Amino acid sequence: MTVNLAIVYTMPDLQTSDAALDRSFKGYLVKLRTHEDGHAENGRIVARRVDDAIPKLSAATCEELGKNANALGQSIVKEGNALDIEYDKQTDHGRTQGARWQ
Repeated sequence: MTVNLAIVYTMPDLQTSDAALDRSFKGYLVKLRTHEDGHAENGRIVARRVDDAIPKLSAATCEELGKNANALGQSIVKEGNALDIEYDKQTDHGRTQGARWQ
């Protein structure tokens, strides 16, 4: 069994000929990426937990094993969602990391 994780960032884009505005926005993007990297790390933690936990499962049938694996995976993903909620709470959704553009 292999756990595959794909992390996709969807970042805002600004098209402007105003050099000062462009610099400001690019600085914001660096800080936003830092914040989003924290969410990505939570995803990696979840993937590692699933990768570690699934091989330890056993069951009488393949069908039962599949159900157990899915339930365990969903439970770990739910824990990962809680990690993201706590991370956003700690960073005020990136504000404390400078991920606010003004």
